[in-house]
Amino acid sequence: MGHIDFRLLQCFHKVATLGSFTKAAASLFVTQSAVSHSVKSLERTVGAPLLIRGRKLLLTEMGQLVLSYTERIFTIADELEANILELKSGQKGSVRFGAIESVLLSHGPDLMTSFPQAEFTYLKGTSVELENLVAKEELHCAIVTRRSHRDGVRSILLKRFPHVLVANKKLKVKKLKAALRERPIFVPGFWLRDLMSQEDYFEEHFSKSTFQETSNCLTVLAEMVLRDLGLGVLPSFFARRGLATLLSFERPPTELYLLRRTSSLLPAAESFIAHLQAFYEKLA
Repeated sequence: MGHIDFRLLQCFHKVATLGSFTKAAASLFVTQSAVSHSVKSLERTVGAPLLIRGRKLLLTEMGQLVLSYTERIFTIADELEANILELKSGQKGSVRFGAIESVLLSHGPDLMTSFPQAEFTYLKGTSVELENLVAKEELHCAIVTRRSHRDGVRSILLKRFPHVLVANKKLKVKKLKAALRERPIFVPGFWLRDLMSQEDYFEEHFSKSTFQETSNCLTVLAEMVLRDLGLGVLPSFFARRGLATLLSFERPPTELYLLRRTSSLLPAAESFIAHLQAFYEKLA
């Protein structure tokens, strides 16, 4: 048996479901003789008659078998066509996404659940690690806290977030200056170095404060404050339950950057990047 032509199956399917060569020809916008020729060609390919021709068209046993398969084939073909269109338009596909831990914890669930058509592979890492993975094309995009100067990697500023001084909500802070003087303040190292460079501001607010520089892991810092070991300084987007904001600092801000390849990405990745930028534009 030779290979079955898809177009022959289409003709046969129309004849079998409409019960008429004339109706099938009208539906396919071809002549009746063309439809008859196509059915006969399919019968020669199969090596058996598919129709009993008479006043009423009837299917042979072979015709019933072929019809059952054509319906499944056309259903799969329709699904394939729909999936191809979705993939091309970015409505469906795989996205390899990375972010620093604080972003994944604060924004990751909202970002991914608001873009349900994508299948996500996501990775947590430092800004340096994620930049390397984007440069090597192992990630489509990543959210980090520093610009990239690597060839082939584009940096897009997503948003600047102020820092906030936080305390355990159970702590009743009546006088802020007293609290700043009496309790240690846990801070990320990068923030403290920048703050101390602003001499006047530092002298006005923190001259009598005791700072304890922690690792730049904001999860650890927030946990220390939740355990009431002291106050803490965090980016405003990393507010956690159980923490109360005492003071806000516009400087120095935490800047979040989107890193991506300068070359075009798959449609799903491009769509997610556009979605991601819109997400941060709307974020207060």
